[in-house]
Amino acid sequence: MPMKSLIVMLLLVIPLAAFALPGIDTSTLPHWSGSMELTADTFDVEVVGTTAYVLVQGGLVVYDVADPDAPVELGSVFGIGYGGRDLVVDGSFVYAVGNVWLTVIDVSVVALPVERGRYLTQGLLAGGEMVGGYLYLYGGDDLTVLDVSDPDAPVPLYVDDDTPMERPEAWGSFVVIGDLGIHAGTVMGYFDVGPGSYTWEPTSDIRVYDLTVPSSPALVGSLDLGWPSTVGAMTLVGGTPLLAVSTLVYPLDLAVPASPALG
Repeated sequence: MPMKSLIVMLLLVIPLAAFALPGIDTSTLPHWSGSMELTADTFDVEVVGTTAYVLVQGGLVVYDVADPDAPVELGSVFGIGYGGRDLVVDGSFVYAVGNVWLTVIDVSVVALPVERGRYLTQGLLAGGEMVGGYLYLYGGDDLTVLDVSDPDAPVPLYVDDDTPMERPEAWGSFVVIGDLGIHAGTVMGYFDVGPGSYTWEPTSDIRVYDLTVPSSPALVGSLDLGWPSTVGAMTLVGGTPLLAVSTLVYPLDLAVPASPALG
C-alpha cells in the first residue's frame, strides 16, 4: 500500500545505552537513525550499498544513505508512470514496475537518472524479478519475460496474460529455486451472478515454472488455492518457500514440482 510522506527509514544495530533495561542486552536492538520526508506516495525502496532507490508516485528518487543519520537526495526523475508496484535494481539500471507498465531508468550517473525505455502490459502487474539476465514481470496470474539487453526497447519473449482488465486489482510474489520459478498470485474482480447482480471475489493459485531456458519458462505444475484465499509475501528460508495465504504462513512442498502442495 502507498505510504504518504515518509521516507527512507533506516534501522541500525547500535548501542542503546540511553534505553538500557535491567538484565537485557540492548546492544543489538534496532534503532531509528534517520529519515527523509517525501512529497509523494511511496511504493517501494531498494538499497544497494549506500544508495537507496525510492519508487514514488510518478517518479524515482535516489538517496545517499552513507550517513544514516542524514540521508541526502542525489537525484530524481519523474513522469515515469503512476501506480507504482516494485523496483528491480540490476547494475546501472533500475526497472520501475507499475500497474500495467515498466520503465527502464539509467542510473549510471546516480545524480542524474535518465528514463530509457518503456513497456506496457495487457495484464495487471505486481512486481518484477531478474532471472538469468531476463526481466520477469508477474501479476496475479500473469507472467511476462522481457529481453532488456537494449534498455531503450524491451522485447517480450514470453507473455502469459490471463488477467482481463476489468479485474481491477492483482498482487503476487515470485521466487527462484535452482531451475524452478514459483509464482503465487491473487486477482480480484467483479463476477456476474445474476441480472444486475455482481460479487467481488479473489481467485488465487500457485504456479511452478521450469526455468532451464530463462527466456522461455515452461509451466510444469499448479495449485488452485480456492475461494476466498488471498496470497501475500513469499520468501525463501533454508531453500524452502514460505508463503502467506490469507492469515497464515505455509511452507511450500515442491518435492513433486508438477504437484505443489502447502505444508
